[in-house]
Amino acid sequence: MAEVYKDFFQTYIFLFVIIFGLILGSFANVLIWRVPRKLSIIKPKSHCPKCNHLLKWYENIPILSYLFLKGKCSNCHTSISFRYPMVELATVGLALWPALRWQGELLPIGYALFASPILIALIVIDWEFLELPDTLVFSLGVIGIVNVAIANGSLNLIATLVVTTSFLLISGLLWWMWRRPSTQNEVNEEEEDEHLEPSLNDRLLWGGGAFLLGAVATVGSIIGNIHFSSFISLWGMLTGSGLLLTLWGVFVFLKGEEYIGLGDVKLMGALGIPMGPYVMLLSFVISAVIGIVTWCIGKWFSKHSSTQPFAYGPALILGVWISWMYGQQWIEWYLNFLF
Repeated sequence: MAEVYKDFFQTYIFLFVIIFGLILGSFANVLIWRVPRKLSIIKPKSHCPKCNHLLKWYENIPILSYLFLKGKCSNCHTSISFRYPMVELATVGLALWPALRWQGELLPIGYALFASPILIALIVIDWEFLELPDTLVFSLGVIGIVNVAIANGSLNLIATLVVTTSFLLISGLLWWMWRRPSTQNEVNEEEEDEHLEPSLNDRLLWGGGAFLLGAVATVGSIIGNIHFSSFISLWGMLTGSGLLLTLWGVFVFLKGEEYIGLGDVKLMGALGIPMGPYVMLLSFVISAVIGIVTWCIGKWFSKHSSTQPFAYGPALILGVWISWMYGQQWIEWYLNFLF
């Protein structure tokens, strides 16, 4: 009888994730369209961007409305992008994956469900606009912090909040100072040439400063995890953001350019809060492989030059998600293989 109730409970969870995931997938489409364009995600209501026709409730049902309308607006008959149902399905898939992986474990399933629309929105926005909006990244961090509060208690939460806030303020100030022209002449020069060569002092100050901050965060997270393992979310945040900030500083110092965006740094910090340091370390390896393969495929099928900006956020997100799902198994297999 207990097994029957358990199976019924798991089936109910799967159905709930699918239905609620589709609704959140529709919300992800709203984020994708409005956030990078600096529009409100609340007003106006969902409408056709071509003729501004307000969608009726039955025109806003995930997947089904697209099929019912045959991919066209009911008013002006403009084609609706196939991306909309694909985003809804991708959101469900990203949320359902942990539900299948950890059957019956509500905490990771809940985190995946609420994080999935933001992650899908970040993937599409970064791919299309080459940016990771702070509002979405910070929202992802808040979901992670709530997850930490439920799982590990208030002390872990307070420590994570204090250090996360301090780290984000310092890295944000670093980015602002690096990008801020100090005089009106520099503003005019930037308008003429966005790729002015920074001085050696700028490279030492900002590149070296970022490298030191990132290195301290990374090494500190590894040492801290050894001696104070209960603060795993804190070390995960520092590991995720520290490693990328170190690379950001290296590129700024050597090349004078941002080969890695600070949006990626903040993204990995937000994801590191619920994931912990080991997942984040493994995710960098997986993300690098995904990124290289994606870049090679894009280079093969396009005529763009090798210097064209590349959206690394999708590779980072997929790397973290895969590491979260199977990282522990892979690490145990690797250690058994070695020893």
